[in-house]
Parts: sequence; structure tokens; C-alpha cells
Amino acid sequence: MTGVQFKLHHHHHHPD
Repeated sequence: MTGVQFKLHHHHHHPD
């Protein structure tokens, strides 16, 4: 999958 999809599917609790 693309990087954008990866970010959308993986929610991180730490601040960006």
C-alpha cells in the first residue's frame, strides 16, 4: 500500500 494509506490505517498516539 502507499504511504498515505499506511498513515490512514495506522493511528499513532504519539504527536506527529
